[in-house]
Amino acid sequence: MPRFPYAILIAVCVLAAALVPAGAQSVPEVESRLRPAVVLPGQSALLEIEMDDGLVQTAPVPPVVDGLEIAQAGVNRLIRDRKVRVVVVYRVKPQRSGAFSLPPVPIKAGGRDLATSGHTLTVLTAAEAGPPPPASRKVHALLLVAKRDPYVGERIPIQLLVLVDPDALLQTLETPVLPRDGFAMDRMENPTRDELTYGGRSWLSFAYPLRVTPLSAGKLQLGPATCAATVAVPDDSGGGIFQRMRSFRLPATSVAVPLEVKPLPAGQPAGFSGAVGDFTISSAFDPAPQHAGDPAAVRLVVRGWGDPANITAPRLPDESNWEIFEGSQDRPQ
Repeated sequence: MPRFPYAILIAVCVLAAALVPAGAQSVPEVESRLRPAVVLPGQSALLEIEMDDGLVQTAPVPPVVDGLEIAQAGVNRLIRDRKVRVVVVYRVKPQRSGAFSLPPVPIKAGGRDLATSGHTLTVLTAAEAGPPPPASRKVHALLLVAKRDPYVGERIPIQLLVLVDPDALLQTLETPVLPRDGFAMDRMENPTRDELTYGGRSWLSFAYPLRVTPLSAGKLQLGPATCAATVAVPDDSGGGIFQRMRSFRLPATSVAVPLEVKPLPAGQPAGFSGAVGDFTISSAFDPAPQHAGDPAAVRLVVRGWGDPANITAPRLPDESNWEIFEGSQDRPQ
């Protein structure tokens, strides 16, 4: 999954009413994701900002980043955790190759000043993506990797990109297969369909963004990825005024990408559990207590990019005004 929430619930009993203002409300939740996080020149990515419905009256203002065109592309609504959520979608189109930093987007929601996470968009050159396909090829596969020298345990943005000749009538597209040897991988989601110019040709593109995690240090190889598409092409052998079509299953294989995986650096802080990534943590009462002695739950939510397997619940400081009970942890599926 592109960005995970990891919730830790800690039960507490309020012993001093002065610590919690009457009528306190849960903190509104805002999150964002960028998909894909690694693209080709001319290929767009989608920045999605998700928030509780009814808390924001106007759409967030996207950041201004030199070398990127960012424009609102739509608004969707969905149900998540029994709440109606609004997703504002922005199309991000790079003007050149390189790594671009998208800063956090400020949002005023529910009377609070909030902000999304920042993101990095990596735009590869055509040479970094691999050799262009020959003119006769109808289906082509690319494996795009944002970082080739990650740390062990670091989740790397990648994209499996399947290109189909628009002159061929696409009938079915099989989900790409990427070998897992030496890596942990996200679940592959449905692709985003678009149009793309690559290798001097126009293509229908199908982007499968995901993240992979190297499990050991040293030289590793990611891929090759394989896929196949069934297309229909004109059959010129029949003649007559009615042209027949013939179906073909066309496989495609990407190039493999070598990685130099680095071990974790020395000087790790005390209590480090091995979680590598970019994380933020927020906390709120859920629901907020109103009186001394009311039981309540403190919800700590860790969000970001990284492997949640090594995240452990933080130790709350000793506090004489609170009675703290053992909590629970909800990991992403």
